[in-house]
Amino acid sequence: MRRGICLLATAACVAMMPGRAAAVEHHCQIGKLLDLPVTIVDRQPTVEATLDGHALRLAVDSGAFFSSLSPGTAAEYGFKRHMAPQELRVYGIGGEVETDITTIDDFKLGRLQLHHVEFLVGGSEVGAAGLLGQNILGVTDVEYDLGNGAIRLMRPEHCDKDLNLAYWAKGKSVSVEEIEPVKSAQFHTQGTVVLNGVKLKAMFDTGAAATLLSTRAAARAGVKPGSPGVVEAGYQGGLGRGNIETWIGSFDSLQIGDDERIEKIRLRFGDLGDMNDIDMLIGADFFLSHRVYVSNKLHRMYFTYNGGPVFDLSMNRPTKPVAGGELTSAAAYGGRGMASAARHEYAAALADLTHAVALAPDDGHYRYQRATIELAMHDEKAGSADLDAAIARLPDDATARLARAWLRVKQDDHTGAEADADAADRILATPSDTRFELGTLYDALDLSKQAIRQYGIWIDAHPRDNKLATAYNNRCWARVTHGMDLDDALSDCNHGLHLRPHDPSILDSRGLVRLERGDFDDAIDDYDDALKRNPKIATSLYGRGVAKLRLGQRAAGDADIAAAKKLDADIAATMKEYGVSP
Repeated sequence: MRRGICLLATAACVAMMPGRAAAVEHHCQIGKLLDLPVTIVDRQPTVEATLDGHALRLAVDSGAFFSSLSPGTAAEYGFKRHMAPQELRVYGIGGEVETDITTIDDFKLGRLQLHHVEFLVGGSEVGAAGLLGQNILGVTDVEYDLGNGAIRLMRPEHCDKDLNLAYWAKGKSVSVEEIEPVKSAQFHTQGTVVLNGVKLKAMFDTGAAATLLSTRAAARAGVKPGSPGVVEAGYQGGLGRGNIETWIGSFDSLQIGDDERIEKIRLRFGDLGDMNDIDMLIGADFFLSHRVYVSNKLHRMYFTYNGGPVFDLSMNRPTKPVAGGELTSAAAYGGRGMASAARHEYAAALADLTHAVALAPDDGHYRYQRATIELAMHDEKAGSADLDAAIARLPDDATARLARAWLRVKQDDHTGAEADADAADRILATPSDTRFELGTLYDALDLSKQAIRQYGIWIDAHPRDNKLATAYNNRCWARVTHGMDLDDALSDCNHGLHLRPHDPSILDSRGLVRLERGDFDDAIDDYDDALKRNPKIATSLYGRGVAKLRLGQRAAGDADIAAAKKLDADIAATMKEYGVSP
């Protein structure tokens, strides 16, 4: 649908609406309050803010009614916490979130400076220090230009619903979505979409890395677990402590706004729980493929399509760089480059990050970002050189250290990888979320004592995180595969299964523990349960086979071991390293 376009800041607009007899002249102006450079990290838009003198990166989350910090961040930087009001209830994927409150005396976001700003403290780690929510984003209009690495807070004047506020959309098709008033939507961006002809209530949520449909809504649209073509898609977490099981299914069509219809799509769905009857979270994947203007004043959302996949970022479909004019700063090139990388448009991303490095050669962050792109393009030589250059400029950057350590593991340089891991251990604050990854790195290096220590530090600092079950499982596995205390290993696996019952990976770990303890019947029960969920776990097949052999079930045991070898030709050698042989 075509509409008149309002120009930024100074120009008058003429609106042409279908069905109108004549144009209506307005003097609509859109002023730019704040222009925030955005870096896409793990498909999340993030911005840099300063909280009481600490430069931290916050994930921009239009699905969060209030800004928040993770418990690990609050502990790491010494932000004092006090109890939240009893009537405050916060829900996310994975259930209710227990929260406290901290007050930041000096909060800086771009050129905006505020004093005595309250943040919630709670929930699982999100990959950033915290979330920038609707108490900041919803105060005025906001433009999400993630494809060009920017988010802008906007101030419209003398504008009404007859106008198209997508001021950039010269000659482009613009779609308009009616959204609910901020207060009635409980400070979220919510509207109605149509899936397979069924009206659904959708939240436009930049904090969700990928779009997610509720199981209930999927069923209303005719798709359920077990329907033809539906596949299991693993577990997914959010702010809540729990994880939800998800599936991916096919749908005929999805209508968003008045002018965008997407046909023959596949969507992930799972139990969204108690989220104000929301049927669908339309996530950052949508925002990366569109330029979006949210008018909280007019209760409308205007968007244009950038190109590329709308929902499935795993599809590597090359597109041209998003048009955005000639860029002049390293931050602009870096932001657009990381947005292109999130869409798997690596050639465009590399070109932009090379411009950023040229404009700011002494900034190690751009070297690191370019390295991540080079490694995604399988150029290890260039990636290694950029990581070296980044660490030379940022010797206390644990993220760059870990990236180089993982590359060194791949290159069989375990000595160098261990040195980077030990450096990261010294750099990281005790409650840092990054210790979880450091544990997996030490485990990959067969340094079980160090891995177990890192998981223990992380578990103690994150008692309500949605990765807790995985941390217990990882520590269980590190203990049993290195012949350490089997009672402690069993306790870890039991804790993991209490949090995530019937998880095949945890059942596989506990099966091995029970096998090593000589509890063969119990081991077979665990392996049976794991293989019902995932029949292609070679360690479960092999372990079950060995347990059956121990019980004198020769034919059944040999059949399981043969099936395991078909899945993994090296499984016998692997299990022998774990102390398991027929």
